[in-house]
Amino acid sequence: GVDESWATCRDVVKAAADEVLGNQIPNTKKIWFDEECEAVTKRKNEAYKLTLQRRPTRSLTEDYRAKRRQEKRLHRRKKRKQKSDEFESIEQLRAQNKIRELYHLVNQDCKPFKPHVNAYTDEPLLNENIRILGRWNNQFSE
Repeated sequence: GVDESWATCRDVVKAAADEVLGNQIPNTKKIWFDEECEAVTKRKNEAYKLTLQRRPTRSLTEDYRAKRRQEKRLHRRKKRKQKSDEFESIEQLRAQNKIRELYHLVNQDCKPFKPHVNAYTDEPLLNENIRILGRWNNQFSE
């Protein structure tokens, strides 16, 4: 059936991706997000689900808001701790005169996000909705 076809398609795509790309290390941008953060977020999400499932009373809403505040406080505290640890490591590198590593860490923190543009090399980028829809139509009609 459909499930079996989907499973084989998924397995083939995963196998091809593993063969071509190999195993890539996931982005560890949120180093601060640990088991404690995960538990608090899970409790907050459960409280939110209760407010959606049942008739939203004041106590349920207040419980959800309290758990959300608790989650946000914990996340802020963890992020601040990570930033202070990064600053301490930068300061240690400065004290040890390891300039190359120091600038690597500083530049890593200062560089803004740059999205990757996947564009056809032979066709220009489109900004108008009608032309974009036309290109999609051409893409799927082939």
